[in-house]
Amino acid sequence: MKGVIIKYFSDRGYGYILGEDDNSYYFHISKFKNRNEFKENFQEYYRHRFDDTCYQINFLPSTSDQGLCAININLTDEKINDRESKEIFDAKIAEIKNEIHTVSRTVSGIKKGESAPIFATAGGNGTYRLGYPETFRNLYLYFSREDKQGWGLIEVRDLFLEVNERSKITTKSIESLKGNLLNKTIQITSNGKEWVLVDEKVLKI
Repeated sequence: MKGVIIKYFSDRGYGYILGEDDNSYYFHISKFKNRNEFKENFQEYYRHRFDDTCYQINFLPSTSDQGLCAININLTDEKINDRESKEIFDAKIAEIKNEIHTVSRTVSGIKKGESAPIFATAGGNGTYRLGYPETFRNLYLYFSREDKQGWGLIEVRDLFLEVNERSKITTKSIESLKGNLLNKTIQITSNGKEWVLVDEKVLKI
């Protein structure tokens, strides 16, 4: 089975592999056939974030006192989430999320003999600090490539609004998009940095 390492405790020599069946497998470094090479290069086989690029490993699924575990582990030269290629891939949409985040930004200013703005706090040497809320809105398509060589997300909020000639996203429009795309296969490619849709019309509702 193929998989990627999602946790590794180098001081203890064990970690966890996410298999292509979406199960998590415990492993110990003693189960690597080429463990010295892994020790020297483990960062290249470690997926730190959701859509990181890293090398895959091959392993034999088994069970132990820890539950599911991996044995007979081999390193490969196959990358997952490789965005260097401009090839077109089939991908299945696993989840659609409309996310809204509000964060507090802080700016500093100089009074120049005048009073500070309302709600500002005093700084040193005639300065003030002012916090204000800032809202970020994102619409993400989460996908997994059907060749099992990658997964990730695509930010499509602005594109969705443009394709549908809308000024805002509503709950009803998100439900329509989910009805059209969830568990459906679309085509994606890479611009060298991030995944993009091959056909933007798939966002049409």
